[in-house]
Amino acid sequence: MGELIRPAAEEDCRALAYHAYLAGKSHMSKSVYDIMFPGVPGPTDARLTLIENLLQTKAVSWFHYTFCSIAEVDGQVAASICHYHNRDGAYNQIGPALMELGWDREDLKAMGKRMKPFFKVDFEHGLDSMIIENVATSPKFRRHGLVTALIRNAASLARKDGFTDLQLGVFIGNTPAQKVYEGLGFVVIEERTDPLFEDLMGSKGMKQMKMEL
Repeated sequence: MGELIRPAAEEDCRALAYHAYLAGKSHMSKSVYDIMFPGVPGPTDARLTLIENLLQTKAVSWFHYTFCSIAEVDGQVAASICHYHNRDGAYNQIGPALMELGWDREDLKAMGKRMKPFFKVDFEHGLDSMIIENVATSPKFRRHGLVTALIRNAASLARKDGFTDLQLGVFIGNTPAQKVYEGLGFVVIEERTDPLFEDLMGSKGMKQMKMEL
């Protein structure tokens, strides 16, 4: 295979949207993005279009495509990763980004209510950390080491930008993903569980993992 790791571009946003959906689903029966953006479950055209548009807003949220890298195989987007930081407040820009797409404050409040179980198992991150999100590989390209290549590339970028560590969350029960991350040098530093999250998603919660740079 001819493999290339490169920064994401605007034309990659549809593929990034699909991979975000897959990452949010992990080993579970539904995706985080089924809850965040309700409607018919699954990677529907409507849901992927919303995610695709969110990746390209003028407001640079943690979701923005400029925080993403692509693993390209023989000219196809095979895997991707988001590696964002919060030095410029990207985490707090998700609301303005959605409002840019036509949401109003009531829409944001409703989303916050839907996402409450996720907030209970989410983690806080320091300004010196690069945060990894939405790591996924298209099914036909799995087991070729693309996630490993993307993580190593993110680590290289983080070192150049003066970050002290990489951090990510893995859903409890996704043992294969956890083993991949451990093989790269990540260790579990915290675990959070919540019964409402388990009822909603079928996973007890999340583990926070960290790799020192």
